[in-house]
Amino acid sequence: MSLVLSLVFFVVMYSSFAQRVVAQENEEDDQEEYEDEEDDEKRSDDAVTKETVVTEIVTVSETVSKEIVTTTQADTDGDGIFDDTDQYPSINDHFIVKDDDRNGIVDVYEK
Repeated sequence: MSLVLSLVFFVVMYSSFAQRVVAQENEEDDQEEYEDEEDDEKRSDDAVTKETVVTEIVTVSETVSKEIVTTTQADTDGDGIFDDTDQYPSINDHFIVKDDDRNGIVDVYEK
């Protein structure tokens, strides 16, 4: 029984002490906030500063021109060689067979 009374007494005393510590910390916080507010008011009354920011944007005028020239080149025989460089523009070069040594094999494939 005395142990229970001791524990109850200890809990009551500890909670009372904890309440006093919390109350003291709250008072200190309130005092600090009050002092901070006073400092802010003094600073705002002491000096008034005016700041002016000027930004200049300088642009360089630049003219860019782009010229697109479309040249149409024809390949009438469809062999992949344009007519202006094709030896036979109306005949497909794939059908022209050259066999100078007359062995029956196209000279292009003999190389």
